[in-house]
Amino acid sequence: MKPIKRLMLSGDTVPLVDVNLILEISASGHGFITAQTEKDYSGKLVRLDIGYPERVLRWFTGFVERAQPAGKGFQRLFVREMSGIFDHPWPCSFQHPTLRQIAEWIQAQSGLSVVLPTASNDTDTPIPHFTHSGSGYQLLATLGPAFGIQDYLWQPLPDGGIYLGGAAHSLFAGKPVSIPPEFSQTQAAGNTLTLPMVPSLRPGVVVNGKPLITVRLENDTMALTWQAANPLTGKTTAKSPAQRQIDAAYPELSAGLHLPKFARVEGPSEAVSRGDLADPFRPRYAVDVQLLDADGNPAANTPVYPAVPLPLPMAGAESGLFHFPPPGTLLEIGFTEGRPDKPFVRQILAHGQTLPDIKPGEQLQQQRAEVFQRVPVAGDWERQTDQSIRENAQHREITADSENRTLVTRTTTVQATDKTTVLGGARLLAGSIQQIAEGDYSVATRAHYVASIGQNATTDIGGDLIEKIGNIRRSLATARQGRVIATK
Repeated sequence: MKPIKRLMLSGDTVPLVDVNLILEISASGHGFITAQTEKDYSGKLVRLDIGYPERVLRWFTGFVERAQPAGKGFQRLFVREMSGIFDHPWPCSFQHPTLRQIAEWIQAQSGLSVVLPTASNDTDTPIPHFTHSGSGYQLLATLGPAFGIQDYLWQPLPDGGIYLGGAAHSLFAGKPVSIPPEFSQTQAAGNTLTLPMVPSLRPGVVVNGKPLITVRLENDTMALTWQAANPLTGKTTAKSPAQRQIDAAYPELSAGLHLPKFARVEGPSEAVSRGDLADPFRPRYAVDVQLLDADGNPAANTPVYPAVPLPLPMAGAESGLFHFPPPGTLLEIGFTEGRPDKPFVRQILAHGQTLPDIKPGEQLQQQRAEVFQRVPVAGDWERQTDQSIRENAQHREITADSENRTLVTRTTTVQATDKTTVLGGARLLAGSIQQIAEGDYSVATRAHYVASIGQNATTDIGGDLIEKIGNIRRSLATARQGRVIATK
């Protein structure tokens, strides 16, 4: 049977001379088409249908990116699938989005139809947030990890739309294709097969038990490529030459050591005492951590990292601000110069922890709900604890416009001189007062002295009583004193 290839450019049926197109999984298909026409179709829609007399299928829908003459009466066209419009920045920012909401936004922005799985819970499950500032291709690729979709792929469809979701719910899921060996024309690298054109084959189709990652159409033949995998482990074994070169020159890129990594605190490495030296061999101020993957689960086959140094906002010899994060705290881990033997904690995160009462503009240092030091928006300074506050200083100065104190009991010990200077008035109100002096006791005033006693007054003098009055002395009593008794 003679293959049929029908080319349509901007709705015009144009004779096809040569075609070399490649379709890829999670990528935009592209290639060259030579058509018998003198018209420039740059920027116009292109559609290619292929098949055989009994059945012809749409195989490629896209646009002409550029065109150039290829001899008299012919044009050589470079074409891309409609998903090629994602080859430019697509910034976005969402909080608590679902995959369906992002898909609707992509559809509105691009004009392409976006197909989602109909039997998947991932479609309407919200995530904390989704932000992106790279290309549209990167945007589509990161949706799977962001929503935790297993075997995620994005797939250009024959009609120009795109599919977003897991491979188990894709257009070709559950539709395997078996190709007998006698149809093979050439084979290469253990993962490439060339055979006559089959119009139903596209990336994502499972052929002989292997999902295709690329399909190249070159006139009447197709080259199929699948990802080679270890039959025992199921893991990918093939690497591109470029990836091998990168692995050799920059092994930290393959290990992901250039990227921020999360880890969970398992516990402090050891107790720290005054004078202990922190060095690479024994950091001391450090914690044991369990490395996590991007989804917050323990990294596969990765043991606990012991004694990973903690960060400090300030540091010096026996100085700084220190705090051992409790077990379960989430940390960000970095690696010095990408070396796996030199991990360190970049910062401590609040993920998974209950939060204190904090408002925008406030500053708070809190050990627990009853013990904190807060600076509100107004600039006040508030300290609170249900235990003790101890201060020790050689010299202390306090300057304030006013001061209010509320105490239950107070004990003050002054080991030397106690001097109080009050420039205004001083008033003491107490239930009872006892003043005891082991030495002299003096009271002096430059103005009047008034003592008002509601009941009795008793003066007990062990020695002499001397009164010196510059003027008159008057004593008023409601009753007359009977007599004065002297022992001598």
